[in-house]
This record gives sequence, C-alpha cells and structure tokens, in this order.
Amino acid sequence: MKKNSEERKICTLYVCEKYRNQGVAALLIKKVVEYAHSLSFKELFLCTANHEKFYQKYGFKTIYDDKINEQTNGKIMKLSINN
Repeated sequence: MKKNSEERKICTLYVCEKYRNQGVAALLIKKVVEYAHSLSFKELFLCTANHEKFYQKYGFKTIYDDKINEQTNGKIMKLSINN
C-alpha cells in the first residue's frame, strides 16, 4: 500500500495461480483494510482493469473510468473506511 499525506492506494494485488480460488486475495484485502483502519485512514483507492466485481464484494465502489495505459481502460475504485 502506498501512502503520502493525501493518498492511500492499493498498488498491486496478485495471487500466484496455484493459490487462486482459495480465499487468498480476500484475506489480503481484509488485512489491508484492517491495517488502514488501524492507521485511521478514511478511504482506500485502487485501479483495476478487469476485477471490478471482485472488489465490489468487499465494498469498493467505482468512482470513475480511467486509462491505465494506451491499450487498457480501467476503473478507479474507492472504499470508505468506518473509524
């Protein structure tokens, strides 16, 4: 997770293929949210090209479409954290 005085972003979440469909990504998201909560973060942001539905399951909401690079469109998503 990157942070500066203004931004909180999940930069990369990747689970090796042999560990997929075992709840690893869900556990990682849960731990990141718990950690952010412990630091009194109010929001987390991420950008995804093709996993919008996955993140929606954990409360992230799409706030706008974005261009990740010249070939790829993505979604910027936000999670509000209750402190």
